[in-house]
Amino acid sequence: MYRNPKINGLIMRPCSLNHEDNKENFKSTEFYTESNFIDQYNKHLGALEIITESAKIFIIENWTKIDDWSDIDVSIVDNTGKETHYYKFEENDIRSEYPGNNKSVTKFFDDYYKEKLEKSNPVEKIEDVVLDTSDGDFSLTINGNKHLWIDNQSVIIIADFIEEKLSN
Repeated sequence: MYRNPKINGLIMRPCSLNHEDNKENFKSTEFYTESNFIDQYNKHLGALEIITESAKIFIIENWTKIDDWSDIDVSIVDNTGKETHYYKFEENDIRSEYPGNNKSVTKFFDDYYKEKLEKSNPVEKIEDVVLDTSDGDFSLTINGNKHLWIDNQSVIIIADFIEEKLSN
């Protein structure tokens, strides 16, 4: 089952006890710079945009090859600014994470399970996938809900899901 990978920057920040160690920690990375901070920052922001545009192209070329979208876990933010979370929740998704696999682990987990199950919103159908090549706006319809101009993180998650499905 596909699970949405978390998109993070630094997962754990290198820790140092003093300035010199801190500097050496970061100097050992690929992205450390001692000058041209604005240029370097803009360069990498631009790279993220190009990666997202690449993902949009990949989706346009491959989305029709996917028959079953139900395992995708994605939170779509569109032009309304609202977030719509699409995911399929099954009992084993959470209960298997806790020792004993006991159906009454605690009231907290039972309540959490019930809420997740009630809010489960699996993707049944994706259609109307459109890339406006003049400005890069990317839109699609999920389960009959139109999502115009979706955010970059959603695009990356959808492309990753398609890539994973096609590789299996």
